[in-house]
Amino acid sequence: PYITNEKSLKQVHQMRAEYSVILTTTETILEDDPRLDCRLEEGSNPNIVILGKREIPTTAKMWQIGDREIVQFATLDEFLVSDNYTQIDSIMTECGAQMNTLLLKQGLVNEIRMFVAPKILGNKEKKSFSMAVNLQDFELTDVQNLDGDLCQYFLRR
Repeated sequence: PYITNEKSLKQVHQMRAEYSVILTTTETILEDDPRLDCRLEEGSNPNIVILGKREIPTTAKMWQIGDREIVQFATLDEFLVSDNYTQIDSIMTECGAQMNTLLLKQGLVNEIRMFVAPKILGNKEKKSFSMAVNLQDFELTDVQNLDGDLCQYFLRR
């Protein structure tokens, strides 16, 4: 069951088609088993960079998508000094609260697209960040209404 609606999900697939790499973590793969693909006819699938030391089972859904490269690094620092990182022109992150917070704290985020659905969730739902995050270095540049969901665009100043 998705939190956001179909129009928001379609926009996420469009975003995946726009980026060359999706950055995720072993925890996200093991907990959610995402495909991390673009499900639009005109879109291509981004390559995947996984951070973390845990082994990903061969049954994970992301392995079923064949037209992309998947690489794994033990840590963010290891990835940032690799040739893989220096050759990438755009990265989209789809990860959990800890990695989202770390990326923001290290100044590695230039744009945030925050999807908000008109739902009230319980306290067992996943968090986007592991602590309060101050977006003072970002400016809200656009808000789109996606059939009731909102997509807020923040750009680094």
